[in-house]
Amino acid sequence: MKLHPGKDFIGIGVFALILNNKNQILLLKRNNKNYWERPGGKIEYGENIFSALKREILEETGIQIKTINKLNNPIYINEEINYKEHWIGLQYVVQYKSGKAKIMEPEIYEDIKWFDINKLPKIHPTSKKVIKLYKDI
Repeated sequence: MKLHPGKDFIGIGVFALILNNKNQILLLKRNNKNYWERPGGKIEYGENIFSALKREILEETGIQIKTINKLNNPIYINEEINYKEHWIGLQYVVQYKSGKAKIMEPEIYEDIKWFDINKLPKIHPTSKKVIKLYKDI
């Protein structure tokens, strides 16, 4: 029997607010959803946090990052939307380093774009909370 993080036990993930030198953030739009979100995902067994963050960003966006700064508090993902899963998300602010942002997982995402941090589309409640935390620093 295979156990599933977030369902059979609390899942722990890493998520990034990716900034470029134009004060824009990179967001992804999920297939069949009406909101945008930040890249990220679960930490694999035996993987350290920073490796997981870099891996998830590369897997989802095709870009490399540098300068990783942790936001002060984790966000409990199941607080914002009525999930039937329990995840704790560690939140980071990172700088874009290199690569062309593109959809690397078309089975999950339908679009990827850089947005001015003060002119955002409709975003996932967790992403909204993280952006507010970042702006309040």
